[in-house]
Amino acid sequence: CHRAGSDTYGLQENELVSCDPISGQCPCRSNVIGKMCDTCLDGYWNIDSGNGCERCECNIEGSEGRSCDIGTGQCECKPGVSGRRCDQCQVNHYGFSWEGCKACNCDPDGSLIQQCDDFSGQCLCKDNIEGRMCDRCMENKYNITAGCIDCPPCYDLVQDKANEQRAKLEELRNLIEHIGDNPQAINDTDFRKKMADV
Repeated sequence: CHRAGSDTYGLQENELVSCDPISGQCPCRSNVIGKMCDTCLDGYWNIDSGNGCERCECNIEGSEGRSCDIGTGQCECKPGVSGRRCDQCQVNHYGFSWEGCKACNCDPDGSLIQQCDDFSGQCLCKDNIEGRMCDRCMENKYNITAGCIDCPPCYDLVQDKANEQRAKLEELRNLIEHIGDNPQAINDTDFRKKMADV
């Protein structure tokens, strides 16, 4: 009989555990199974504790099932998930969910650190760099490996025109958004003119 998994109540410290003389079944502790009391029930671990097996308590969202390693209690985690119970994202991962955790993939040139926000996945960008993964220069900047430096001055003219178009698009978006509330707010001529301007 497996001593740690067998009920030793009333036995001396070095006394052998006896099995049933007919069936050969050893007397098992709680949540321990097997003829020799050497295995935990599914979903239990720590047979060597001498107190029976304990629940794995695997996180149902982050683990592949309720079973764990009988010796360490380590649950089988979904991709990107860690912890004995599979209850947290691995380092440099985010978005703990039923699918596991996703890799941050922060751009090493554009990010201050490789760990992103636990919920949104947004990486911490260096100055003049943007994007969820900090993988592109802000407008009118270039060369991410050099820290996104200013474009030549002539690009300011392009940016001015781009900003004008953005303002017109925003004005049109507001107009379309409110046209259902107040159809008389504009007449068809105004609308066609604004569309032509944009």
